[in-house]
Amino acid sequence: MRQLLLILFVAAFAVTAKAQTVRENFERDIYFLAADSLYGRIAGTEGSRKASQYIADRFAELGIKPLYESGYFQNFTYSRRLLKARNVVAVVEGTDPQLRDEYIVVGAHYDHIGAISREGGIIVYNGADDNASGVAAMLETARLVKANPLARSVIFAAYDAEEEGLVGSEYMVRADTIFHPKVKLMFSLDMVGGLKYGGKLEYYGYGQIEDGKAIFEVENPDNLPLKIIPGSTKIFSGTDSQSYTNKGIPGVYVNTGLKTPYHKPEDVAEIIDYDGIVLVTNHFYRVLQKAASPAQKLVARIDSDRSDKVTFGVTLGVGSNRLYIKDGGLTGKNAFAVNVGFFSRISIYQRGISLLSLKPEIGVERRYARTASSSTLYSDAISIPLNIEYKITGYGYGLTLQAGGYYNYLLGAKQEQRNIIDQLKRNELGLSWGLGIYFGKFDVGCVWRYGLTPFFDANNSKVFNHTALLKIGYRL
Repeated sequence: MRQLLLILFVAAFAVTAKAQTVRENFERDIYFLAADSLYGRIAGTEGSRKASQYIADRFAELGIKPLYESGYFQNFTYSRRLLKARNVVAVVEGTDPQLRDEYIVVGAHYDHIGAISREGGIIVYNGADDNASGVAAMLETARLVKANPLARSVIFAAYDAEEEGLVGSEYMVRADTIFHPKVKLMFSLDMVGGLKYGGKLEYYGYGQIEDGKAIFEVENPDNLPLKIIPGSTKIFSGTDSQSYTNKGIPGVYVNTGLKTPYHKPEDVAEIIDYDGIVLVTNHFYRVLQKAASPAQKLVARIDSDRSDKVTFGVTLGVGSNRLYIKDGGLTGKNAFAVNVGFFSRISIYQRGISLLSLKPEIGVERRYARTASSSTLYSDAISIPLNIEYKITGYGYGLTLQAGGYYNYLLGAKQEQRNIIDQLKRNELGLSWGLGIYFGKFDVGCVWRYGLTPFFDANNSKVFNHTALLKIGYRL
């Protein structure tokens, strides 16, 4: 009996000691990365270099080999600011002879937003939850995988310059083209140290994988509150998994919410929920085990960026039109305007969460106008706008800004039931600009159009159309 009690005591002590060691590792990693001496780890600075060297040393300490023959660092230059930055990348190879050539990426950005000078000293944005916590969780996951290798190979990547627009992860995706067919899934650990503030562990993006929800059907012995959804309901939740989804590789965003002091000086190591981050990492490790198992088929349900170069949709616009008299600086009264048609979006350039596109449209529209004497006229036209669109992308949400021009061909016009088509110019050119949001397959925004061609065909006519539309688009 005494021997049994002794064995139970030793076992309990060993479990407690192991848990304490794991927590201490989290504290060690986060306190180092979020120290004032690293001045916020902004990309291209000495603080960032110290952080990346620390992560490389931790990989070596864990016995995890570099992904690249040249070592742990993947160097790149961030062209807009000509900064030298570097990702830190390691790999644990899989054990299954067939599946070891398939990769799952576990990533976390290690940079933050730096420090600023103020009267009386320097204010450091330490970035403990954003994202020293994610790096620490990645390192603990790497330790677990190294101790018990999985069927599929796992790449562990600490990204630089995420705060500059996902630059580090995008560079890795573009540079490592040899891995594209082999990378089946990516997890981005971003702000995972606030469980006691946000109250739950959140996973976003399983809908990008065939039967993806099954990956998250794992044991939950700690009864963690979970939020597991196919897409993302977080507006502008740009994280490094976005760089992978842009290339058609499923990406899952892992976090504990935004209840910690996001991008504020108060985001320091002392606020991290260290007991919570241990539980979060343990649950994520079980998810990773499930994803890397032979039973789980990692089949993407999203297309690569090549097939997303061109998209099509339908659009409806309603609003107002008025006549503007240039020399007199006068405007007519607002009247109704409506537009319906088709649009296309042709991707020109994509970097991180930013997308530049050419957006041609074609449709028919009716514009009413009221003269100073309250006489009403209307015109029907084929409308062909052409705009350059800048989009800030997220997981199904984003902002859009567009500018360009339009061409209208007049089909007919009447004033008080009298045909006046011969009094108007058939061809109209103008400028347009707009802004809006998109969510899912819907675009919603406002567009303003300013005619450059006089509306009337009379000599020296200086009357122009000004149109404002609320437009709703649906991508097919």
